[in-house]
Amino acid sequence: MDKAALQKQFLFLAHLSDAGCKGVREELEERLEEFLRAGIELKPIMDMLSNEGVFYNYDTLAEHGAYINLCELAKNLGGDFVYENLDTFLTITTKADELLTEVYDCDSFREICEENSAEDFFFRLICHGVKAKTIFLLADAFLRDLTEDPVELFRALSFFIGYGLEQKIVKKWLSDRLKENCFEILKYSTGYAKVLKSFGIDIRDFTEAYLKRYGYDHLANSTAKPLPNWINMNTFIKHIPMRKIIDDGGPEFIYNFEKNCGDMDKLAVKFIKEIGYPKDYADAFVLLIIVERGGGLAAISFDKFAESVDVTQLNPADKECFKETLSRYVTEAEKLQKFN
Repeated sequence: MDKAALQKQFLFLAHLSDAGCKGVREELEERLEEFLRAGIELKPIMDMLSNEGVFYNYDTLAEHGAYINLCELAKNLGGDFVYENLDTFLTITTKADELLTEVYDCDSFREICEENSAEDFFFRLICHGVKAKTIFLLADAFLRDLTEDPVELFRALSFFIGYGLEQKIVKKWLSDRLKENCFEILKYSTGYAKVLKSFGIDIRDFTEAYLKRYGYDHLANSTAKPLPNWINMNTFIKHIPMRKIIDDGGPEFIYNFEKNCGDMDKLAVKFIKEIGYPKDYADAFVLLIIVERGGGLAAISFDKFAESVDVTQLNPADKECFKETLSRYVTEAEKLQKFN
């Protein structure tokens, strides 16, 4: 068939396409090379083809000089189509990173990671020349979901570093997550401190974040949990209000504080600063225990302490206990008469 006849047939197809007739695009795709060899201009052909048709005939169109913006084409086709034809897209494009960021946001990228082996998916992208940083940024939502599974999270982060992502980028991302969530990595941190260090993170920098979220778990009398080995008692009391220590920890906390090498003087100073000289029996009894263990001997005015206690709340045994301890330090003997 000569060129003139082919051009007439193409014009007829174009007319049918404008009229909304079915099957026109399919016939155009079947006879695409025939029409191109006949010298028909690319623009009207491209206008008639569907996005899928342009993709499946990419090589043919490119050979005849068509300019195809693959990033725009991929965006129009959508993430599912791109994933199904991912290897083809990444093989023919020279802008793999741009193409992926044009098609996927963090949420749609997370869906792919969840429905497939994320590591295999990442490696597949790396093999096609996608930068580790691009994958890392797109995987943000997926990685955030892993914060409750530290082992898998560390494995994923190590993968990115292994393929060229700068450690400082991973360090900042992980540090931000620790500040935001204080998740399992900190709650069960003893085994993770060395791993965090490999990412350039000193777990002690997140003491405040940890205690803000989990600090009160270490106060309850019957269910108190031991502090992580990277937080000592003196650091602990800097971040926990004395009122919470008295109400939730009580005398038992004082005993544990001493047992774990806490500085009783610091605890006494904290008590006076935040509570003052106590009138209430429960408060006064806690301060008395601190004093009995050598705390605050230089910082406490024992005359004020003795004067402040409301003896109407004390039974005879309690009065004797207070009198015996305070008599060692009170300078004005008359202050003790109330305990008789």
